[in-house]
Amino acid sequence: MSLSIWAMVAYLAFIIVWNVVIKRNIGESMLLGFVVVCLFGGKDFFQILGTGIVDALQEQVVFAALAFIFMGFMLKELGLMEKQVEILNSVFGRVRGGAGYVSTVASALFGTISGSGSGNAAAVGSVTIPWMTRSNWKPEIAASLVAGSSGLGPSFPPSSSSSCFSARPRRSVRCSRSVVHRSFSAAVLGHCCTD
Repeated sequence: MSLSIWAMVAYLAFIIVWNVVIKRNIGESMLLGFVVVCLFGGKDFFQILGTGIVDALQEQVVFAALAFIFMGFMLKELGLMEKQVEILNSVFGRVRGGAGYVSTVASALFGTISGSGSGNAAAVGSVTIPWMTRSNWKPEIAASLVAGSSGLGPSFPPSSSSSCFSARPRRSVRCSRSVVHRSFSAAVLGHCCTD
């Protein structure tokens, strides 16, 4: 087996042990797992570590995730998250599954602008997941709804990801039906999963 396979096995094993057995944060375990992988470089440890960090910071997904997580943290610490949840609850709180509907529609709208599923999940989820959990949603269901809706959001025009619809007309009909089916599934999930 090559060294890269052993590095991957060590990375996954470290993450599982650190997160599941020692019960530490997944972000912490992945960061330390990255250091473990860099140790496989031997004397080039610092070069691999530096290159990995610089290359990761140049990726759009990493920047979007960090920016949205930071903004979610700021919204929470400044008390703005509570105000947003209060406003949303006053408008949609009387509707059964209202938080789920808002999350799904917000993901569709945000996805048309961003084109990024992970950025969409971070931005929309930072507001709607706390709201859904306060509205008696199970945290797992709230996270699943946000993840599914965020993946679907970039498929709506004018997002760059929606170009798959215009590539082949025959496939476009199937994709459009799939979008309708997923949207309906998300609406049913939002309506049925509240206590």
